[in-house]
Amino acid sequence: MKTLRIVFVILLFYGLIINISFAKTPKRIISANPIFTDILYSLGSEKEVVGVTKYCKKPIEAQKKPKIGDMFLNYETILKLKPDLVIVMPAGNGDNVKKLKSLGLNVLSLRCDTIEDFKNCTLKIGKAIGRDKKASELIFNLERDFEKVKNLSNNIEKSKRKKVFVEIWDSPLMTCGKNSYISQLIEIAGGINAGNSVDSANFNVGTEFLYKFNPDVIFLMTSEKPQPAWKRLKAVKNNTVYRLEPDSFAVMSFDMGKLTLDIHNKIYGNKNYK
Repeated sequence: MKTLRIVFVILLFYGLIINISFAKTPKRIISANPIFTDILYSLGSEKEVVGVTKYCKKPIEAQKKPKIGDMFLNYETILKLKPDLVIVMPAGNGDNVKKLKSLGLNVLSLRCDTIEDFKNCTLKIGKAIGRDKKASELIFNLERDFEKVKNLSNNIEKSKRKKVFVEIWDSPLMTCGKNSYISQLIEIAGGINAGNSVDSANFNVGTEFLYKFNPDVIFLMTSEKPQPAWKRLKAVKNNTVYRLEPDSFAVMSFDMGKLTLDIHNKIYGNKNYK
């Protein structure tokens, strides 16, 4: 707990020195990414949010907000909403950011691929909207949740760590590489991710790859059940194939600590290995 307190003080200090400021605290905010929508709501800024994308499903209340597009932004709609701030993840060469700025809008452009990115985004958004302390508190609580799972995982000997395959898409079959936050969650949960040898967020795989790895546990994010060709895999034989709800796991949120505990319990059957 002492370590976590130190982390909190560091986070609070870091949040104070982030060089993001506006003449006035934004009162009309558009979130152009589900991750940023969740962060804004967690920070208590739901009233200031005036627009979100069609993909912003969490929290449920966010679905009632005006829609500003999907992966392609509707700039006309954005202008009609008269935002003080647009928070966006740069797409392609950052053309969406350039376009928004050319329209005279205040833009906060953030990348968010890993858990560390998520924490940094929270601090930067918190700073931008005047909620620095709340941002630090949210990250402190997330770290505390992760710490609980890490303590469980630390009890598992390396030789008893289980191999995990995550199906993030079924056609073509895709899994997560070591640069994905899902891989980070599996590691915190004490598992060995099948894609950790690949320096990418996600990549296509074939049946040969799957049989060579022969996972102890399989998590499905797209399919409802394992493919027939997988019937000789250890996880299928042992009935350790689980469904991960895409709405919960596809987007980083402050529920990640609880979700990681769920992953740990599924991998190890809620057992503590000595």
